Amino acid sequence: MLKWIPYAMVRIAAFFIGGVLLGVYLPDAIPVDSATWIFFIFLFLFALCFLFLKKSKSRSFAVGLIGLCSIFMAGYINLLRHTETRK
Repeated sequence: MLKWIPYAMVRIAAFFIGGVLLGVYLPDAIPVDSATWIFFIFLFLFALCFLFLKKSKSRSFAVGLIGLCSIFMAGYINLLRHTETRK
C-alpha cells in the first residue's frame, strides 16, 4: 500500500498543479476546446464507473485514476482560460 494514499488533498493538488504546469510550459499541447471536451468525458466516465462498477479494487483504482485525470485537465483548462494572452 502506498503511504501517501491517506492524504487525498496532496494527490488532488499534485494533479491540479501538473495540469497548470502543462499549461505553462506547453500551452498549445491541447486546444482549449478539446481540453474542455476531454474534461467532460472524464467526468462522465467517472460518474459511470462510480455508479456501475461494484465495490472492488478495480473500481477504486478506475474511479480514482479517472477522477485525478479530470482534475489534471481542470488545472490545464483553468490556466488557459485565465491567461491574459489567450483572451
